[in-house]
Amino acid sequence: MGKMLKPMLPTLAFETPQGDEWRYEIKFDGFRALLTWDQEIELTSRNGKPLLPLFPELSAFLAANKDKFQPHLPLTFDAELVYLENPYKANFGAIQIRGRMRAEGKIKAEADRNPCRLMVFDLLRIQGKNIASESYKDRRIKLQSLFSEIGLPLSPNQQNPDLVQLVHSEADLKGLWEKVVIYDGEGIIAKQYNSKWEEGKRTEAGLRQKTGSMSPAL
Repeated sequence: MGKMLKPMLPTLAFETPQGDEWRYEIKFDGFRALLTWDQEIELTSRNGKPLLPLFPELSAFLAANKDKFQPHLPLTFDAELVYLENPYKANFGAIQIRGRMRAEGKIKAEADRNPCRLMVFDLLRIQGKNIASESYKDRRIKLQSLFSEIGLPLSPNQQNPDLVQLVHSEADLKGLWEKVVIYDGEGIIAKQYNSKWEEGKRTEAGLRQKTGSMSPAL
């Protein structure tokens, strides 16, 4: 896509917005990352650091599934790289340890023993077409269709061997919030259905609320 992109950032909120124009996603605690797949595959942190050398299990998984992705390339995902503890919670301490490893042998051993997963929540480009300016609703429709066609998980599952999984989007705030609390998750993100993706901007079209803060006024 040319220059390095910086991810759009949600604003912290103490009350979750409600209404038909909002959808809700699980907030996972990990490394924010952009996956760009042109001729080569790149996974970069929000600060532009390459992540694939530290997480070779992702490189191997993507390479093994290249034929499935090929009809949709070039593409760009917005995602969170996580150590998934359960469908609603990621272990940030575990992925921090992985991120600090530098010895190739230790990295490979940990990748084999405790693989990390890329939780995808947005699609910014598909078949080389930039769709970041399209509405969140339209991007989500295309993202879910892509995952369905490729055959990747449509919801988080730490027992599923596929290392690229979809963060599902829900209209039921109360139901999602209750599950996140029960499973000790970090929180949720509310996104406006008609919002576009804006590079590097902290926006109120995406609001995050942590489970340790006030309840979402259900």
